[in-house]
Amino acid sequence: MLRTLILLAFSALVLVSCLDEIDLEVPKNTQKGLVIRGELLKGEPSIVRVNISSLFTFDASSLGLVSISSVTLIDEAGNEMPIESRSVRLFEHIFTDADPISIDYFQSYKLRVITAEGARYESAYEELLPLPEGEVTLKYEPSIIERITDDGVLIQRDAVQFFANTSLDIPNSDKNAQLLWNAERTYQLTDSAEVNIPTVFSKVCYLTVGLDFDNIHVLDGTDLAEGQAVDFPLSKVQLTHEFAEGYYYTVYRKSLNEGAYRYWSQTKQAVERQGQLFEPIIGRVQSNLVNLDNKEDNTIFGYFSAHAQDTIRLYVAPEFNVSRLCPLPPAPFVPPCPSPFPICCDCSQQDGSTTVKPDFWEF
Repeated sequence: MLRTLILLAFSALVLVSCLDEIDLEVPKNTQKGLVIRGELLKGEPSIVRVNISSLFTFDASSLGLVSISSVTLIDEAGNEMPIESRSVRLFEHIFTDADPISIDYFQSYKLRVITAEGARYESAYEELLPLPEGEVTLKYEPSIIERITDDGVLIQRDAVQFFANTSLDIPNSDKNAQLLWNAERTYQLTDSAEVNIPTVFSKVCYLTVGLDFDNIHVLDGTDLAEGQAVDFPLSKVQLTHEFAEGYYYTVYRKSLNEGAYRYWSQTKQAVERQGQLFEPIIGRVQSNLVNLDNKEDNTIFGYFSAHAQDTIRLYVAPEFNVSRLCPLPPAPFVPPCPSPFPICCDCSQQDGSTTVKPDFWEF
């Protein structure tokens, strides 16, 4: 069960980060299941995305595609709208004024999925809550990341800790907000400057990569008497070459209703569990999806949620004493590309990279 929870928690996250190696005991006869991860985002425009896959069980058979007959969004008035397939696992729709369903605050929506074999899965209705009114700001300060090796040695690394200050007052509500924060970073890197290789030309890249794959940030404003959260801790990022030429920290703030907050809190416990004696006893992460033909079916995982979302960014100037990863050493000591650092040979070939300066990059 613990392994299943860890796998589900990982599959619930779409962010990508560098991870320390984690040894997992893989028991035999692990439960198979279906994972449905759906998200309705209100914005300009609003969008709904649904990702459907088998629960990964470290078995090749679990990597097979799930054949889906239909995916449907339903509002609380009973209006239905099909969601079209965009790839073998992704269903997506971008809303327009002509759609039979409008995306409005304090309205509820649910998801229905029917497989090619006729199995019917449906979520509970999820209420779409607005974000808090008022300003939200970010800040950062130097910090330390500590890790204990298998030999019991304490290792410390310089880091940057990010914090948020945010209002918690939901308009037209007497409750403080519950929030989910997803983060990513964008950093500048110059690849082969000063390297005398005829076929290699210097270029500046902007690389966007996810953060916090194993660290989920949820804020329960209902626990706070005041309508403000001050210095709420977000990402703690090791200080590396990524901070040498300019760095943007981006966080996506999402509104949660009580059910979604409970789901992400349980997922956080599953992902971040360290095996300490006094940690909460882990249980199944609660899904809001059921098999309509078999309410006792416990092989359905994931969650369908509805959020309002905004984007907050903070620029970190190259003020820290860190060295650039590139350029490579000058000739004749230049190792042949693409080793040892392929990114220094051509940074544009890395995932998440562009040579076009992002619109938000102001420096």
